[in-house]
Amino acid sequence: MHFTPNTLSVHWRIALGAAHDALHAGAEYPGAGPLATEFRSRSARLTHERDEVQQLLESDARVEHVHLVRQLAFPRVGRSQLGLPSDIAACVFELDGVLTPSADLHFAAWATVLDGHVARVLRRADYEEHLHGRPRLDGLRTFLASCGLTLSEATIRELGDAKERALRSLLAREGIDAYAGAAHYLEALAGSGLGCAVVSPSANTEAIVQRAGLVDLVDVVVGGRTAAELVSAACEQLDVEPASIAAFETTAGGVDAARAAGVGYVVCVAGPPGADRLVDDLGELLAA
Repeated sequence: MHFTPNTLSVHWRIALGAAHDALHAGAEYPGAGPLATEFRSRSARLTHERDEVQQLLESDARVEHVHLVRQLAFPRVGRSQLGLPSDIAACVFELDGVLTPSADLHFAAWATVLDGHVARVLRRADYEEHLHGRPRLDGLRTFLASCGLTLSEATIRELGDAKERALRSLLAREGIDAYAGAAHYLEALAGSGLGCAVVSPSANTEAIVQRAGLVDLVDVVVGGRTAAELVSAACEQLDVEPASIAAFETTAGGVDAARAAGVGYVVCVAGPPGADRLVDDLGELLAA
């Protein structure tokens, strides 16, 4: 696996956070004496190591012509403040319905494209059952089958391309905002040292993350894959084990996919039961 500067940054943030927590664990250090001197010496060495690594990461980022998302910093927010177990190393967020209302854009784009191609008007229930949570062409085939329609692959690709254009037009015209609670949670997460990935079956995942103003809070963006592949792909890119991941989902299928991937902790936002934690908004976790 090729380690990008941002992937390496995730590992260093986790390692520095663990070292910082270990150094500051236990009772308060006295203001004088050998123990206090040793504490100050170790703190200075840890800060020096952080600064050296930051310079190396920035150098690697320049060589590879990539944007280094986050500066190395000692954690300001603990896992308990995020409402997460102590063994979590990174978080993986479903984009649609967890971080942004982007499902509304997808539904509107599909409704525009399918008008005139199917006998009935696309209902939100149709979208949720057949199109949401699936890559574009897979969802379209599933929906057409539910209507008893068989179209040629060429026509299916044309409809899929038209939906892509409709979505991009809506995104450019209307934009999109992150849910307020989700934005606050990602900002807190950025101060914790934990890794952060955003996933969605949509091929427009990165564009939506950028338009929602979340790009500087995210280490990894994975899009255009099936629900079963998304969490595993995010773990691979973050280079962390699924058991160390907290997955944030909003559908039963997303929860099932996270469980199947071996995720250590699952949070479901405004969705069905089956997760380790159910919330209506990510902001609720900050008060945990």
